[in-house]
Amino acid sequence: MSAVKQSLRVLLFDFDGVILETEQPGYWGWKKTYAEFGHDLSQEQYALVIGTHFGKFNPKEDLERKVGRPLDWERLDRERQEFYRQVISRQPVLAGVRELLSEARQAGVRAAIVSSSPRDWIEHWLAHTGLRGEFEYVMCVDEVPVPKPAPDLYLAALARLGVAAAEAVAIEDSPNGSKAAQQAGLFCLLVPTEITARLAFEVDFPRVESLAGLGLAGIARLKTQYEQTRALASRRQSAKGQG
Repeated sequence: MSAVKQSLRVLLFDFDGVILETEQPGYWGWKKTYAEFGHDLSQEQYALVIGTHFGKFNPKEDLERKVGRPLDWERLDRERQEFYRQVISRQPVLAGVRELLSEARQAGVRAAIVSSSPRDWIEHWLAHTGLRGEFEYVMCVDEVPVPKPAPDLYLAALARLGVAAAEAVAIEDSPNGSKAAQQAGLFCLLVPTEITARLAFEVDFPRVESLAGLGLAGIARLKTQYEQTRALASRRQSAKGQG
């Protein structure tokens, strides 16, 4: 067994913003809805819902408060979703994803998706991009109705795949996703998008601009460096406490 495969048996990909850039188009769609009623939506506000559900911020409630009356969400949702799908359908798979999945397949490293999005959404876009066959499993809120930043989705995925957290790597773009990974005991590689890059992350995981050129060896190296740094910090803290 290769050194990489010994420390890295499974790649756990978030979907939105990691496999396909759906987050910026999602923001554009909501911004378009707000503009119809003469209001604006900032990226900072919209970023609160990335990787989770409408908990910290609900754009529907926010817009209705600003407009001062109930809105026809059946129409607005339909129009926004149509716009959203048209834009996303023109988006390429994010840089480095196909190459990493191909390398993982050849090396015998398993791959799965762990997402707060519904299954029909993920399956549609995996089919559209031709990537469905690259993933052994898709864990989503249809099966575990507790979105990130709770660790439930990741814990369920690890159990389903029969691997320990130490043998897997999560790949995330958002604070909500990375916090979920951390709470599940996972090492997480951060690949922020244009929107999430400006947010405050509560975790200290390594960050890269894209997956392009990184490869399994690069991910394994970052994982090892992170674990060694954490272990050293723990030993120093322990020695300080004894001194």
